[in-house]
Amino acid sequence: MPAKGLSLSVILYLLLSFTGFVVIIARRCTLKGELGGSNCGRYGAAAFLITLWFVYITVAGLGTYEIIPDF
Repeated sequence: MPAKGLSLSVILYLLLSFTGFVVIIARRCTLKGELGGSNCGRYGAAAFLITLWFVYITVAGLGTYEIIPDF
């Protein structure tokens, strides 16, 4: 039985996880640590990563219920 939205979910996960890794690597290169820096930078990075998670949950759910087209 074909899974609804599986290909969309996998592609979306790969793209968003790559984006998250880029953010973490960029913070390591610029601040010499993933968790360091100013409060604004720490909270901004955390908010961005949480936003990526919400984007994944929302788009994967929309793909599962066929509100947006699957690949």
